[in-house]
Amino acid sequence: MIHIVLETDTFEVGGEIAGQVSVSLDRNNPPKQIEIEALWRTEGRGTRDKRTIDSVSPPLEGATWAIGRQFPFRFPLPDDVPISYDGELIRVIWEVEVRVALGWLKSLKETASFRVLPKNSRR
Repeated sequence: MIHIVLETDTFEVGGEIAGQVSVSLDRNNPPKQIEIEALWRTEGRGTRDKRTIDSVSPPLEGATWAIGRQFPFRFPLPDDVPISYDGELIRVIWEVEVRVALGWLKSLKETASFRVLPKNSRR
């Protein structure tokens, strides 16, 4: 099981995306790799786009998977990224995506959505 907790549901351009991922698995089937990724994607008319802003693969040594393991993350949010948008023709969606590789062609995936606002918009 994968659980993503973000510090907030909105972040500002030029700031940081931060949170924590919790992973609980069967101790007999530990993961081969965990990847935490911050990305944006588009939906709607026209060509779809998807861009990864940053990613991390935390070390897995010493984890007790039956109890679970937490992985905090922080990703810088550059000044030149699109802000969140939900229009009639196009949407810009921001997500943290976590993929857990368990072995031969088996993996788990979970996402958490958030909004990206222009710099200084929450003042």
